[in-house]
Amino acid sequence: VLWEISTNTLLIASFSAIIIVVISTLLALTVNFKGNKIFPFFATVAGSGYAFPGVMLALGTTYFFSFVQQIEILSGFTIIGTFVALTFAYVSRFNAIGYGSINSGIMRMTPNLVEASITMGYSFEKSIFKIVFPIIKPSILIAGILSFVEIAKELPITLVLRPFNFETLSTYVYQYAKD
Repeated sequence: VLWEISTNTLLIASFSAIIIVVISTLLALTVNFKGNKIFPFFATVAGSGYAFPGVMLALGTTYFFSFVQQIEILSGFTIIGTFVALTFAYVSRFNAIGYGSINSGIMRMTPNLVEASITMGYSFEKSIFKIVFPIIKPSILIAGILSFVEIAKELPITLVLRPFNFETLSTYVYQYAKD
């Protein structure tokens, strides 16, 4: 039983943490290297989920997916009580952790490095992969670890949105303490 619960926790937390790292990396790179004024607003909105309690986000996710399921095209699908809803809520809640870590890694970097690379004839994308990613690799790793730990210990979202017969370590400890 404990092996299955640990596996469930590792799978859902790893999957959600990877999605958070990808979204946060794209958002941080866009905010710092593409000078559009709307992207910092998107970064603020994407990071605002951490300010809300988990129960509130779980109920908001349930309301949102119940509205989505009423759309004629998606009416045959059940999203509430699935891993999709659980992952969506985790990403909404903990994206600020990943973004903050990755953004701080980018902010420590000298912006002249990318400009010099572009001046030397490399494309922006190649400059990002050859210069920026190796420099911010520790920040990306820290973002993944912090997101993983926060997701693994998140109780309210998991209790409300988890599928039936799906236990994680946090829900198992909660049930054990309640008994």
